[in-house]
Amino acid sequence: MSFSASGVVGKVNPRNTKVGITYSFTLDGDTKWYGTYKDTPPQEGQFVEFEYKTNGAGFHNVEMPTLKMTSPSESTTTAPAPAAATKAWAASSHKDANIQWQSARNAAVQLAVGALAGGAISLGSGKAEAKLEALMIQVNRLTLDFFDQSMEVGNTGEAPEDFRG
Repeated sequence: MSFSASGVVGKVNPRNTKVGITYSFTLDGDTKWYGTYKDTPPQEGQFVEFEYKTNGAGFHNVEMPTLKMTSPSESTTTAPAPAAATKAWAASSHKDANIQWQSARNAAVQLAVGALAGGAISLGSGKAEAKLEALMIQVNRLTLDFFDQSMEVGNTGEAPEDFRG
């Protein structure tokens, strides 16, 4: 089953994969990523109309013969979303990031606790305050790594490159 989409291209994401460079893009005000596989995607800021299919893995693949670059006045799209809908979308977007942050933070704390208990990390022999500061630095670094990786998955629908062998 095909679906239609149209709008202004917000962001283009080229990815170096084992099959070469593949592309995906978003539309302004839309959280979905649309893939063009190896075909060159439209440019950021370009108004596009196209049809896409969602595969079993949840990827939204553009049917390239249907991809048209037009001006908004030539489009058959509906009026832009009202301000309330745009505000709700932005709030939900931040809510997802907040949840991802909390999950990354919890995972970082659990890994640090386990690594510390198992002797995998050392906090030195200084004062308690210095040890706590060293532990917080480790947790903060792990949190950022975990958060960035989870957001990459959310944006691309694919595992981070670091995990591919």
